[in-house]
Amino acid sequence: MKIAVCIKPVRTELAFPSEQSNEPFSMNPYDLYALEQCIALKKKNNCTVYCICLGPESAESILRKTFAMGADEAIHICDKAFAGSDTVATSYILYKALAKLMPFDLIVCGNKTIDGETGQVAPGLAERLDMDCISDLLSISCENENEILAEQNSADNCNVIQLDLPAVVSFDNFTAKHPKISLTAMKKARNKSIAKLGINDINADKTLCGLSGSKTQVLNIKDKMAKKTSETVPDDPEEQAKLIISMMTGEELSS
Repeated sequence: MKIAVCIKPVRTELAFPSEQSNEPFSMNPYDLYALEQCIALKKKNNCTVYCICLGPESAESILRKTFAMGADEAIHICDKAFAGSDTVATSYILYKALAKLMPFDLIVCGNKTIDGETGQVAPGLAERLDMDCISDLLSISCENENEILAEQNSADNCNVIQLDLPAVVSFDNFTAKHPKISLTAMKKARNKSIAKLGINDINADKTLCGLSGSKTQVLNIKDKMAKKTSETVPDDPEEQAKLIISMMTGEELSS
């Protein structure tokens, strides 16, 4: 089985705010969990795991870690033309890269990224590749080379789905800790080759990449994370109504 795991680099202070790190980027925690599930699948079955990362040059260290975790191949999609890509442009770029590297039996993503949370990359890839897509997975196991069993988190239930391959799946869980990697494994990972693909390598249309290919645009970025506030809900229905109105309008409650 040939598996492609799509990995998004996110700012380290967002992914692991309580830890000190000199590396500007870390793996999106949802993608990290997805990769760990694929590595576990590889240990039990005959699988080849490809890790594909769309990001700047400084995100290469992430792919080194995927090698150390057990990935077989790493592909870094990097080009100035890709800067500023939103979900639509990102799914297009990944689609073009995957199409160049096809065939894959299984394409794996995290359900969402912690810096965007749109959750649309996996469905976008499935639509472009004309594959079935299953989201909200917790784990996968391999029955044979043509199908997998997927454990899906569905409201209060946990469903087990038999999924024919090829397919696109996304995992609805995340890892809140850095993976445990030995120094020996990391040393070996540094000697492995990472394939780099630019816009010309994947034959992508420049007008569909980056800011020009994005349907949304970021107008402003703040470095400080917003702190959540809470309100105590009163017992009296009339006071509850006043509180809801004040939250909707932004006006303070009159004493």
